[in-house]
Amino acid sequence: MYRRDPTTGRLEHIFSSPSPRGPSSHDGPRHVKVHPNGKILYCVTEHTNYLDTYEIKDGTLHHISSHSLLPSNLTNNPSHSSSSVDPHLVSDFRGGTLMLTPSSPTFPAPIALFTTTRGATPAQKGWTSVFRLDREGHVIPTSPPSDAQDQTPLQDVADDLVAVRFETPTSSGKANALNIRSKNDDSSGFWILLTDDDRLADRSGAVRVLEWNGWGPDQDLRIVAEWPSGSEVGGSEKGELEFTGGSHAIWLD
Repeated sequence: MYRRDPTTGRLEHIFSSPSPRGPSSHDGPRHVKVHPNGKILYCVTEHTNYLDTYEIKDGTLHHISSHSLLPSNLTNNPSHSSSSVDPHLVSDFRGGTLMLTPSSPTFPAPIALFTTTRGATPAQKGWTSVFRLDREGHVIPTSPPSDAQDQTPLQDVADDLVAVRFETPTSSGKANALNIRSKNDDSSGFWILLTDDDRLADRSGAVRVLEWNGWGPDQDLRIVAEWPSGSEVGGSEKGELEFTGGSHAIWLD
């Protein structure tokens, strides 16, 4: 953590947080987000595929909980030889990014945190996970009891009870970047842009639109549109477009 001097504009180091899994974990922290209340920080690790949550307090970070970016039937252990010193190959998956759901008049605080992880090779498909948040920004079960909005933050709960999982059609290459927008001000549903730069996506699905209807009876993610659709690109015939990779996409109002 750094503090900015308002006079000089320089950054002053004030705190470093060790990995909750110990100094030999080689987590590879990749992206972080801070809850709008300024009290909770979320971090995705690239090499170990975790979502770590921290409380921001008095210029320090206090670890709250850790949750896998992968379903419980998958592990971080590689299916191939791990003799390489490349940290990107110590797992079959590489943690990607994260994004909070945007606020609206009906839901001023984020109701969910989306995360992604990517297959380390084309042989493994990527994953998108949706974690439920209470009003303070703590991770809670996807189907909590009626008083869960005020319960103690999760620490040791089965991974499949705290996230909705969606397997992406390909490994997603280096992408699986997110951009989220509300369906409308009164809805708890969202449209999610998801990018893919696996070579298989060059012909179909480099940019996908997913639909998620919030924490109601139907919590599944589904693809509702994608581009290219397969007929627009090719590159080998005259007049056809050639598409290579999809890194990030944004919504335009």
